[in-house]
Amino acid sequence: MRRSTVRSPWYGGPAAGLVQDVRYGLRRLMRSPTFTIVAVITIAVGIGATSALYTVIRDILVDPLPYPQANRLVRISEATEAGATMLVSYPNFTDWRDQATSFDAVVAAQFPSTVTVLGGSDAVRAPVEGVSRGYFRTMGAQPLVGRLIRDDENQAGAPPVVMVSERFWRQELAATPDLSGVSLQFYGASRQVVGVLPDAFHDQFDVDVWYPFEPGPPLRNAGNYYVVGRLARGASIATATAEMDALGRALAAAYPNTNGAKRIIVQPLHAVLVGDARTPLLLLATAAVLLLLVACANMAAALLGKGAERQHELAVRAALGGGRTRVVRQLLTESLMLATLGAAAGVAIAYGAVDVVRRFGGSVLPHIRDIGIDASTIGFAAGLVILTTLLFGLAPAISQSRSAMDVLRGGKRTVRGGRNLLWSGLVAGEVAVALLLVVGSGLMVRSVREIVRGDHGFDPKGVLAVHFSLPPGNYRTLESMSAFYNRLLPRLGALPGAQVVGVVNQIPIHPGLVRAAVIGPGGSFKRRDSWVGVAGWRVASPGYFSALHIPLLRGRMFDQRDGPGAPLVTVVNESFARRVWGNENPIGKRVEHAWDTQSPGGGEFAEVVGVVADARDWKQPAGSQPEMFVSWRQRPEYLQSAYAIIRTGPAPQSIARAARSVVRDLDPDVPARVASLTTFIGDTMTDRRFTLDALGGFAAAALLLALVGIWGVVSHAVARRNREIGIRLALGAEQRAVVSMVQGSAMRTVLAGTVVGLILAWIGTGVMRALLVGVTATDPATFAVATLLLVAAAAMASWLPARRASHVDPIRTLRDE
Repeated sequence: MRRSTVRSPWYGGPAAGLVQDVRYGLRRLMRSPTFTIVAVITIAVGIGATSALYTVIRDILVDPLPYPQANRLVRISEATEAGATMLVSYPNFTDWRDQATSFDAVVAAQFPSTVTVLGGSDAVRAPVEGVSRGYFRTMGAQPLVGRLIRDDENQAGAPPVVMVSERFWRQELAATPDLSGVSLQFYGASRQVVGVLPDAFHDQFDVDVWYPFEPGPPLRNAGNYYVVGRLARGASIATATAEMDALGRALAAAYPNTNGAKRIIVQPLHAVLVGDARTPLLLLATAAVLLLLVACANMAAALLGKGAERQHELAVRAALGGGRTRVVRQLLTESLMLATLGAAAGVAIAYGAVDVVRRFGGSVLPHIRDIGIDASTIGFAAGLVILTTLLFGLAPAISQSRSAMDVLRGGKRTVRGGRNLLWSGLVAGEVAVALLLVVGSGLMVRSVREIVRGDHGFDPKGVLAVHFSLPPGNYRTLESMSAFYNRLLPRLGALPGAQVVGVVNQIPIHPGLVRAAVIGPGGSFKRRDSWVGVAGWRVASPGYFSALHIPLLRGRMFDQRDGPGAPLVTVVNESFARRVWGNENPIGKRVEHAWDTQSPGGGEFAEVVGVVADARDWKQPAGSQPEMFVSWRQRPEYLQSAYAIIRTGPAPQSIARAARSVVRDLDPDVPARVASLTTFIGDTMTDRRFTLDALGGFAAAALLLALVGIWGVVSHAVARRNREIGIRLALGAEQRAVVSMVQGSAMRTVLAGTVVGLILAWIGTGVMRALLVGVTATDPATFAVATLLLVAAAAMASWLPARRASHVDPIRTLRDE
């Protein structure tokens, strides 16, 4: 008679066993829906954040620029002997273009200006940029509609033409396919639209309108252009640099009085454009990886806790023929299923995160519109599935398989000491990483707060700013511009709540747009040795200083004496006076600013009549922003683009609509942006806010995961010690003692992780120095607040299950045992 054979349900070939593992794993996940959902969300957060940052870093820092043969494009800059780079003067650019042999082409573009553009659906303020001949051809641009600007249109006397971006074409020109009758007016001229550049074309800046700019100004010390070269075949950056250095020295020798550039720097265009984005992106990538590690540690701790409930089940399965390897495989299969589900949700999170980056990171990250999830991101997420499975699944699987063998041999029901140590290590690691991220986020919060609230020499609180540009076609004379401001300022001052009203061509947060040389009597701008300094140039009314609470330190302010036709006067700031005249009294001194030579009244020396306190950009150190001011009545031509400054009290936005209506009533062709001055300041620190928001999100997620991990570990510890706690309560232990015992064990682990986290933060936050303003990377207050926040939150997370343990019914516990 043939003996029957009973086969274990765990018996079979690799394929059959894998199918069984998957089926059983699915049943296990469905039986614990709460655990499964929390686990999937935990993994999804880690994989989603990491995948999103991978996509952004790959597209911005790794992939080439979206230009044909982008590796041959370089930025060519002038530099001082100290290495400070400068914009290039037009004569130097033309000499480079005509004489350099290391390049197939050398082209230039002006720094973009935001001006009033007429001719579209409405008067709008748009960024415009002048480009040299061959610019678009060198950058590999192809028009979406129409054609590119021709070389002959970059010559004096050629009909004025422009190209527009696809965005501007759709929003302002109704996407008209026939451009023959479309023209735009700005800078006092009407220009025919000849082509539309697709959104896929990325200029060096975010520009909507391009126009030919040649010929440029003749001064070699007037740097106004960005220069790009396309390397010739066989040329390298090293050989191009050697040639340009020799050419730069020759030009400096030929024009010693006007050519301030001593060196020429050749850099890959990619490195230049992504340079400012590199630090925040690498910082956020590190934060994303740390968040992923926290998620894995959290999952490992959770699986260890679930394993404590499965000791007998796994022992029985081992007894039915599944050895230790088979048990480990089953547990890793379940971990892989969790990781796969988490990755699927994580890719969805990555889609959303990348979309947010595209929406809000445009002013921080270059060619941001090209960023998107693709097959590479999906492959990266798949790789993370394997990595995370090993990170959070392997150690618990090995530990649980060992426990199953112990139970099978000796019927043990307690958790091994090694698992307790692993458990504590995972929680401590979570706490350490969470503290590191919270400290980094706290430093960014402090930095942004210092920028907004710091003492930069002016008070932006309670101030409304109205920024506008006068269309040159409507304001061709000084009289017309003066008439506009003579009507505007009284009407703004009459608004309810308006206390003081002033006007200025540039607010303090724009320090370098009009900086130029200053000379004294007998000097010449052609001789650098006669320059008394380099200073900013602003045109303002007395109300500007009063509205921003900039005090007068010496002399007088502008008044009715300083009108058209009167001798030119100037008010200088304290830094300018100290640099030029030291301890001498500056009142009565005479100076001329190079910027003023372009005025119809240029060539006139201004008498210093007053000294005001410094008001500076937050990015500049104290004393580094020397300034000259002239009365707007004497130089109204410099208020083509200007800011009206209105001090209103605590709620400046309350009169924003009324202020906009005043401008519209005076001239509907003058578009105005109206916002609080703190909003304008906020626009200059978008890189900090972007980093703060992203880093803050990572820190919050890491802290939440760490707290969930602490809560879970303490809950499982309470479940394991139910019998012990019941006996303690039966013998008369107070509930407070039980809470203290349970919570104390958890808090020792938290404190150990806190110490490690403080050490990591002390070392790691040094990479943030370039992003911090007004606070050090090891700021004690930030470290203390972050530590207290984490410890307090951890105490609460551990107190809840500890309190529940203190209410265990000792009689029921002993009866169950």
